Amino acid sequence: MANFVLKFPVPMKAKFFFLIIINLQIMKNYAQLDVKYQLPPKEILDLVDIKPRPALAMDPSSRYLALLDRNAMKSLQDLAEEEIRLAGIRINPKLFMTSRKTYYTGLALRDLVANREIPLKNLPDTLRISDFTFSSDSHYFTFINTINDRASLWVV
Repeated sequence: MANFVLKFPVPMKAKFFFLIIINLQIMKNYAQLDVKYQLPPKEILDLVDIKPRPALAMDPSSRYLALLDRNAMKSLQDLAEEEIRLAGIRINPKLFMTSRKTYYTGLALRDLVANREIPLKNLPDTLRISDFTFSSDSHYFTFINTINDRASLWVV
């Protein structure tokens, strides 16, 4: 078998340039395809849109369990909020609190001893809960509800 050998040296830059030209010609053929926006199959969409399990918070006496509903992903409104970066902390200047919080959209309270759900009344229609905490004597719980540009403290 004879080996193919060039009689003259080819500079490295020329080889590199030749490879780029060939690659661009190949990619040009694929770039001309008319591909429309496509959705994945329904089964995959259902997996993405599934509601996550609620977050759980237990009171200090282990009698009450709070179930906090949340969204799978942050909304565009949450992502578009203004923030100031200060020493590694991201602050929302309108609310004077950290900007990258996990907000809960629903709240349910369960009595584990009586094995029943406790109805919660007089809560706002739109919930955006953060910083949920039970009191040390388990008689109350608190949370911050953030609506638009106002944060309000709730003691229940």
